[in-house]
Amino acid sequence: MSDFLIRAMPFLMAIPLTAMAFNVGASTHPANARAADNAIHLAGEADVVIALVAQMEEAIRLSSTMAVTSRSKSMREFSRKEINKRTGQIAQLRKWCRRWFDDSCNKPGDTGWTAGKAPNSDLAFASAMSANHARLLEVIEFGLGLKPRKSFRELMERIQNEGYDELAFLRQTGVPAEPNQISPGGKR
Repeated sequence: MSDFLIRAMPFLMAIPLTAMAFNVGASTHPANARAADNAIHLAGEADVVIALVAQMEEAIRLSSTMAVTSRSKSMREFSRKEINKRTGQIAQLRKWCRRWFDDSCNKPGDTGWTAGKAPNSDLAFASAMSANHARLLEVIEFGLGLKPRKSFRELMERIQNEGYDELAFLRQTGVPAEPNQISPGGKR
């Protein structure tokens, strides 16, 4: 190795490390504190199942209020469909959990998310559901990267497609996209 490369090596190695440090610093910035507070650890398929169940249960909780209180017929219909879809998907995920793993993802526990107050307006609901779906899509993106079982991959892809369609509907209600929200096509 040339003398120049030997002297330049620490500098050349510092470039990627500096970029990584910048990215780590960005995630702890006060503007991103909410996202950091909700961070969870996903290591494998079981963790993805647990995270998906938690996100979908939260979507059902949010939708339950709006299905009866919304003044908008389309929002009430959206909420009812959300409850029906997610209930069936949760049942399937729990069935797989019992078959593939242990029963831990079927027991209530700390999911890393805190349930907030139920939304009291269509706009608050649309905003909360947009955030929920963005998180759901992030979990799915991670899960698909694990090369999961075929049936699980197919369900995640279906939920992903539904999530993009639902985000598009929610945006039509006037909810601005958040900067960290995933848009259709996986672009932020």
